[in-house]
Amino acid sequence: SVRSFAAAYKEKYGNDVHVLLNNAGVANDDDRVTTDDGHELLWQTNVWSAVLLTQLLLPSLAEGATEEKPARVVFLSSVTSTMAKVKMNADDPESEGLGKKLWAYPHTKCADWMIVNALTKRFKESSSKGKVQALCAHPGFSSTDMTSGLGGLANIVMGMPASKGCLPQVRACVDPDAKGGEFYGPNTPHYSLQHLFKYMGAKLNKEPEMYGAPVHSKLESPYASDAELCEKLLCKAEEIVGAKFDIA
Repeated sequence: SVRSFAAAYKEKYGNDVHVLLNNAGVANDDDRVTTDDGHELLWQTNVWSAVLLTQLLLPSLAEGATEEKPARVVFLSSVTSTMAKVKMNADDPESEGLGKKLWAYPHTKCADWMIVNALTKRFKESSSKGKVQALCAHPGFSSTDMTSGLGGLANIVMGMPASKGCLPQVRACVDPDAKGGEFYGPNTPHYSLQHLFKYMGAKLNKEPEMYGAPVHSKLESPYASDAELCEKLLCKAEEIVGAKFDIA
């Protein structure tokens, strides 16, 4: 579990943690799945678990951090986050409209982006502003187990190797010039996917970020840009995981 992992990590390494990358995630195109904890599978894996782990390791992240050498927590979003169609209900994010088949995944990835924005605002307003930064990244279209359901040919033709897909996350973690609240993704569109996403009704930029070197993302979301909604979702996340962020 997340709690046992955090406890085991701190027992072995103490407060020696400088970067936390919340990379774990699942995608599910089957009917809605409920976990033993009573949560929708994708929301628990992609969002609530990342929030809980961040909350549990935040004191360790802040322990050795300074404004000159801040610690970082990076949430993994997705280019599909812009496909979130149903209005994000921060009071009931796991509602049927946001946890149904294909559409659950984009909403969870948009939620990760929103959590980063809310955390960034809290970090900046805290007395220790600048010591811990929250950032976001997405891997574009990468050939991994996550995309294997699209078929091997699709992965070969449209995807990039995981060794390249991870670069936006790596940049968010280690770029000395990166700032809290920034979002990184690949810099090149893949036009075959662009047409597919438009057919599916996605609100993507003219040049979706599918492939290439890591740059500042230009993705846009009315939900991620709504500061009040982002904070409301973070408060709901704290309620769900049963712990509030202790940001001194």
